[in-house]
Amino acid sequence: MSRREEYNEDGVLSIDFLAGFTIFMIALIMVISLLPGILAGIESEGIDYDAVAYRTSVILVEDPGWPSNPAWNQLDEIHKADIERMGLSLSKDTPNILSREKIDLFFHQPGTFAFDEGDYRSKVIFGDIPYLYNFSLRIDGESTMSVGQEIPESSYGYQRRLVKVKEDSFAHIDFTDPNHADYSANTVAWNVTDGPHEADFAVEMDYGELYDRSISPAYRIDPRSEELGFDMQGMMANLDIAQLTDGMKLEKVRLYKVLDDGSSQVLPYNWNDWNNETYVFYFGDAYGSETPSKLNGSSSFPKPIENNTYIKMKLNPPLPFSDEMTSGLRVNFTFSYNWTGSAPTLYYLSGIHKYDYNPVNVTQPSLKDGVMEVAVW
Repeated sequence: MSRREEYNEDGVLSIDFLAGFTIFMIALIMVISLLPGILAGIESEGIDYDAVAYRTSVILVEDPGWPSNPAWNQLDEIHKADIERMGLSLSKDTPNILSREKIDLFFHQPGTFAFDEGDYRSKVIFGDIPYLYNFSLRIDGESTMSVGQEIPESSYGYQRRLVKVKEDSFAHIDFTDPNHADYSANTVAWNVTDGPHEADFAVEMDYGELYDRSISPAYRIDPRSEELGFDMQGMMANLDIAQLTDGMKLEKVRLYKVLDDGSSQVLPYNWNDWNNETYVFYFGDAYGSETPSKLNGSSSFPKPIENNTYIKMKLNPPLPFSDEMTSGLRVNFTFSYNWTGSAPTLYYLSGIHKYDYNPVNVTQPSLKDGVMEVAVW
C-alpha cells in the first residue's frame, strides 16, 4: 500500500464513531430539557410571594367574584362547587367598594355554610402550590375579621388595600316623628256594636324605582343583592289609648307581590316559619334588642301592642320577584282596635311607607372606611 493510500484511510471517520456521537448528542439534549423540572424544587425557594399577595388582593377587592347572577354569596352549601371566585367587590364597576353580604359569608360563614382551606386557595389565591395565607379586614368602628393561619415572622408576601364597605339601607318608621304623623291621622266613625276595627299599614318596595341605573351601585338600593330592613316604633303615640279597652293588636302579617298596574297578589307563607330564606321577623318591647324578640314556631297571633312595642323585619336578598323590574314587594301589617264607645275622632294606623330614595323614608346606603390585608407564604 502506498503512503497516499495509507494517509486516506486514516482520515475517514468510522460508522461506529458517528453513531456513538449522535446518541451522545441526543442524550445531552434530553438531559438539558429535563433540567428545569429537576430544579423546580430549588426554584420554588425563589417564589415572589409579594406578587402572589398582590394578585390575591386584586381578586378580593376589585373582583365581584363568579358567578355573578345570582351572586356567588347567594348560593347554598349544596352548590358551593359552582363558586369559581370569591371576590368581595360590589361589581366590576366599583373596585375597592365591598359588599357587606359577601364579607359576612367570606369571614363568618353563617349557618351550615363552610369554606375550608382548599376553598380559599382554589377560589381566591389560584395557585398550584399549597400556599398558607391570612386575610383580614378592619372596618371603621368594628372588630377585625380574619381567616387563615397565623402570619410568620418573615418570608411572606403582603399587601394592604384601603377599601370602602357599602352599608345597607334601612327604614326607621317612628310614629312620633312629624314626618310620619299622617300614618296616625286616619279616623273612623265607630260604635261599640261594630266590634273590633281592623286596618292595614304597609311598607312597599318598588323594584323599578329602586333599580335606577343613573344611581351608582355604591349608593343604589338593590333588592336583588342586598338586605333591606325596617323597624316600627311609637305605634300608639297618636292614638287615644284611654278608649282602647281591649288594646291594639297585631293580627297578621302578609307579603304581597305588587304589579305595575297597582294590583297585588298575596305570597304563600307558613305561620310557623318566621325565620326563613326571605325574611326574619322581630317583635318585642325592648327597642334595639333582636335575638330575644325573634318570632319562632311557638309564636301565635294576635300580639298585643304596647307603648314600647317595636317591630323589626329583615328582608334577605334576593327579594321575591326582584328580577322583575315592573313589580314590587309589600309587607302588610293588619292591626285591630277595640274602643270603648263612639267618638267624633278615633285614630288608627294606616297608609303605605315607601322604601325609596327619599332620606325621610329610608336611611340611604353609605360607605364605611376599611383596610384589607393579605399575607401569603
